[in-house]
Amino acid sequence: MAEAAPEGATVEQALAVLDSYHRQIEALSRQVQFLQAVHEETRRAREALEGLRQEKSNEVLVPVGANTFIHAQATRKDKALTGIGAGLSVEKPWADVEKRLTEREAEVRAELERLSQAGMRLQDEAAALEEEIQAAMPQGGRA
Repeated sequence: MAEAAPEGATVEQALAVLDSYHRQIEALSRQVQFLQAVHEETRRAREALEGLRQEKSNEVLVPVGANTFIHAQATRKDKALTGIGAGLSVEKPWADVEKRLTEREAEVRAELERLSQAGMRLQDEAAALEEEIQAAMPQGGRA
């Protein structure tokens, strides 16, 4: 995180620090949006596996894009393919995949909380610096 403008710093220096705060807040906001999408996708995958496991029928609808689905049969409910990174997937026991999705969901939730707290701290620091800048500026003017 950026440091506050040092004592005796010029208003211009303080404005530069404030600009840095705002850029960091924007970057954190983009990270939060990305993680929210990851969290939602992980939650949907976990819920889909849970629902399919509990379903008596093996018939499923598979999305193929553009709001279009095809009928398919889930022939195995004991194993599932899951991504391991770098575009690679492995077959794992269904329970292991569900467990990993639950863990991943918790990890993403914790990271979202951490980023949200960091964003709030930065916003507080930016607000305090804005007040200092306003107090240092001549009445009615801006730098």
